[in-house]
Amino acid sequence: METSVITEVFLSKFVKSATFFHSIFLLILLNTQVYSQMIDNSYGQVFTDKPYFNENFIQKMKIKSISGLFWNYKLGDKLRNTEYFKYFEFNQKGQLIADYESLQNTKNDTLIQKFEYTENGDLKSIKVRDKYGYYFHIYEYNKDHQVVRYIYKRSYDRCYLSPDKISLDDDDIIAMETYSYEKYDNQIKQITYNQSNLPYKETISYYTSDNQLEGKLERLLRTSQTTRTSYHYNEKKKLDTLIISSKLNDNNNLLYVFSYDDTGKLLKKEIHRNNEYTTQYQIIYKDDSNFINDILIQDLNTNFIRVIKLRDYKYFD
Repeated sequence: METSVITEVFLSKFVKSATFFHSIFLLILLNTQVYSQMIDNSYGQVFTDKPYFNENFIQKMKIKSISGLFWNYKLGDKLRNTEYFKYFEFNQKGQLIADYESLQNTKNDTLIQKFEYTENGDLKSIKVRDKYGYYFHIYEYNKDHQVVRYIYKRSYDRCYLSPDKISLDDDDIIAMETYSYEKYDNQIKQITYNQSNLPYKETISYYTSDNQLEGKLERLLRTSQTTRTSYHYNEKKKLDTLIISSKLNDNNNLLYVFSYDDTGKLLKKEIHRNNEYTTQYQIIYKDDSNFINDILIQDLNTNFIRVIKLRDYKYFD
């Protein structure tokens, strides 16, 4: 065999081997980041009404609760403390089980959210109490962890009990949907049925070859009106852009932009509505650790900033 041929074969094998080990390195790096980051933003859920803490991190660090006060600031003014507080509570699996946002020593201005999970770790219910009453979101799943039934209940009873102490019956059901699924190569179609068990919407989710969600197309069956959602990732497979474009509502075109540091920690979330930059969230971590110290929420129209100083951490024994 000629030297050039031998060299070519060697280089080919070397490149394949290097590519393999590079892929393994990236997999290990990504796996490490999954367990070391405090925030889980896999689908852009950070700072929404869904749990967004990384359960693996919370469990590993044995965090029982995180709390702190709100401070207000407007450009040109000084930072002012308030009586508002934020409180997160977790179970020993690292799952968020309670979220309180309230005026201290006040009942009717306290927003309470309670979260329940199935044995498989799927979110089973979100029970909320606000100043108007109670509302429950209830989810049922199939063996593939896909939602097959969603029930929304609402009650305007203002008895001020914790939502997990309240039972809402069938008379309180406002809406109910059921879902069926069809699976194709790198695609999953979800069909949504109303309370009369009639299909009215279909949603197709598109995935990359490595199973990352890259887009959704939602279509109403009667009108063919659509909503498109696009997911874009950086070189470390972190979600950096989420785009929602809807023909159902001209005011529902949204762009979310996420920024990270070199280790994968989430630093900022930007919200753009119809091409207008409206809101930003910034996260400040304790020293060089992965523990959150502060969350800054800025209204770009007024330059008003709310700061949540999350300095009080409690731990399981």
